[in-house]
Amino acid sequence: MTPLILILGGGIGAGLYLLVRALIAPQPALPAALERLSASTPGDNTLAVKPRGLEERLGAWTERAIAHVPMIITPEHDLALIDWSARKFYGQKAMAALAGLLFPVIMSMLAYLGNIALPIPITVGTMAVLAGVFFFLPDIEVRQRAARRRIHYRKVIAAYVDFVALARIGGASASQSLRDAAMVGDNELFVRIQQLIERSRLRGTSAWGDLRELGDELGISELHEIADIVRLSGEEGASIWENLRSHASSMRNAQLRTEQGSANAKSESMSMPLAVLAGAFVSLLIAPALLTLASS
Repeated sequence: MTPLILILGGGIGAGLYLLVRALIAPQPALPAALERLSASTPGDNTLAVKPRGLEERLGAWTERAIAHVPMIITPEHDLALIDWSARKFYGQKAMAALAGLLFPVIMSMLAYLGNIALPIPITVGTMAVLAGVFFFLPDIEVRQRAARRRIHYRKVIAAYVDFVALARIGGASASQSLRDAAMVGDNELFVRIQQLIERSRLRGTSAWGDLRELGDELGISELHEIADIVRLSGEEGASIWENLRSHASSMRNAQLRTEQGSANAKSESMSMPLAVLAGAFVSLLIAPALLTLASS
């Protein structure tokens, strides 16, 4: 058992060393820092903000360490949708991987205290497998949370389209209708559209172009369609309020079909537990009669 203890102790020590190294902010070399500053753009805020807290420091170190691994993909659209930074995402992945590494170590130490000998290859293999599996768990969480947020945003966008159509009926211009519709609600997407339109006004660009950029950032194609419809009105003077109302209606119908399909799937998933429960109930009813017949 002495080699096992040495290996486990060395693994714990190496993990703690990497954790402490990740938490300590490194001092960059002056030429490299000047090169990064000269190559950075004003919109590149991720590199300019210093990591804060354990999660962001660990995430920044993990992102640098595995940035060139082919199988590691950063879900930028999903992260933007749920307001996660890349550092937070990789920090979650790193902490999950560390939990997967430490769990077999703790179990092996408890087994050693109970005088149970665990083979070293099994312990090391379990550490590697659990670390790999746990490392990809945040990807699943991000994907699920982004899917729920997209469903919510599509409902908000349908209401936003109705407000844009009403503003166009009232005689507002294309850009003004987008701004007036965003001022109606205080939903986070409405606030984001307000900020986007105000930025486009200050920069002197078209609001529908920035609306397409927001659709690209969030991965929501409905924003592209709204931007295209409003662009036709702004550039060609076309009457679009009927198109907007029909588009909002089609979005609601699609959402209704999706919710109906989800409800049907949940109902079907409940059929098996109900069948098992009904079978157990019938078994309890006929069991006394069967026992009486068997004993007679």
